[in-house]
Amino acid sequence: NGAVSDNIHEIFKFVNQDVVTSIIVRDIISTLGDCNFVAIRKLIDGKIIDILTQYRALVGSNSTSQLVLPDSLKTLPAYLLSFEKSDLMKSNSRSSRGNARVYDFFKFSSYDLVKLSFKLYPQIFPLHELLNEMDLSFYDENDKLLQFDSIDNLSVRNAHNQLINGGCYLIFDGDVIYLWFNENTNQYLLRDLLDVDPDMTKFNQIALFGGKLPELDTEINMKARNTVKNWCQLTSHSYIPVILARPSVDQYYSHVMNDLMCEDKSIEMIESYENYLVSLHRKIKEKLQHDDYVKLHNAKEHEHFS
Repeated sequence: NGAVSDNIHEIFKFVNQDVVTSIIVRDIISTLGDCNFVAIRKLIDGKIIDILTQYRALVGSNSTSQLVLPDSLKTLPAYLLSFEKSDLMKSNSRSSRGNARVYDFFKFSSYDLVKLSFKLYPQIFPLHELLNEMDLSFYDENDKLLQFDSIDNLSVRNAHNQLINGGCYLIFDGDVIYLWFNENTNQYLLRDLLDVDPDMTKFNQIALFGGKLPELDTEINMKARNTVKNWCQLTSHSYIPVILARPSVDQYYSHVMNDLMCEDKSIEMIESYENYLVSLHRKIKEKLQHDDYVKLHNAKEHEHFS
């Protein structure tokens, strides 16, 4: 049974972001109507602005000039901006886009909370970072809990400028795991990860057989396979394909990366995440200045509903 509280601070503190995201997304796709995507994006933005305005007015400090996000909803704007950039929400200026939209509609309609979060904001793990012994290893004997001691080094935002030239990344979107590297990636890292001879195999000749990583006893290979196994467990899949994503090599690279790098400005000219936050902040301040939010009965304390 869910907990019940009349304390607005507690409500914002413990609200489940995945549930909120799912409710908003499913509400939108159930009322697409004539597919006026400009209006739909404004509707989504309005929902985010209303939520964050309520938080700022009733819980957050009015003394700061910065955008204040509740810890429990800290990535909600990023998730919903990504939804606005999805294939489902792209204009149908080309007939070939119809199939992608239908498939995207099916995903948003059927995915559980875990897969939906990965689809909206794919997870990126850097394999080139210097990891300690416990990173990307399983904590328990049943291999259920993956450890992340070097959390700062393992946190990568979904933008092209966050990917290091010469790096190596695993990127998971809920359905497919992409292995990103380029011609400047350390050859010996690729040897230990993929069992390729750096003297005999060029970067554009590397292939994965069966859509999975080879099983090696090297540390980097075991950590990468642990990550894949963890993603399989989280999404209840027995197998997730691993596909190479190499710039200027793989034909699907540009399309895939534009979808995965959801913080960047989209080809539909939907703004970057950083600019989006600036826009949200400006609109939230305007609503606060006009007292355009729902006030509690005992607004003096802003503590309890009555």
